[in-house]
Amino acid sequence: MDKTLALFIITWAVMVLLYLGLARVLFEVNGLRRRVDRLAAQSFTSTASHPIVLSDDVFAGVDVILVAESSCPRCWAVLEYLVEHGSAHQLALLTYEEPTAWSPWSDRIRIIRSASDWASMAHLSPPVLLRLDRGGAVADIALPVGESDLKKTLDLWHDSSKEAMG
Repeated sequence: MDKTLALFIITWAVMVLLYLGLARVLFEVNGLRRRVDRLAAQSFTSTASHPIVLSDDVFAGVDVILVAESSCPRCWAVLEYLVEHGSAHQLALLTYEEPTAWSPWSDRIRIIRSASDWASMAHLSPPVLLRLDRGGAVADIALPVGESDLKKTLDLWHDSSKEAMG
């Protein structure tokens, strides 16, 4: 066999092996990215030692609460997304402000003004999403950053509420 042909074949064999190695690394990175995204979408579970207690009578029938204030641009974006895409949940907005501050959306979402319940969430930076369990206790907390975060959180909460019912 000619030396040039042998070198050509070895070079191509090494390039194919490097390509396959790179493909495997990219596959693993993609798998890690999916795992991180899934973990990031999971919310923090309220601990039993320090439960968040909200007024039972005020939040009856609600399973997802948006804690927001009208001066926060992200709160408006989250509210708009929830109104447009959160139909699988019974939504409410918790605020310390007058409901008129939310007038563009007041006919499409239940607005609850409660200074005491707001005070229990005031240490968190709005917007804050809360998922209530069947008993009305806060089961999960999420601090959404973007639209993909909201979608993942709502999907996760929808799936977990289906599992709890079934």
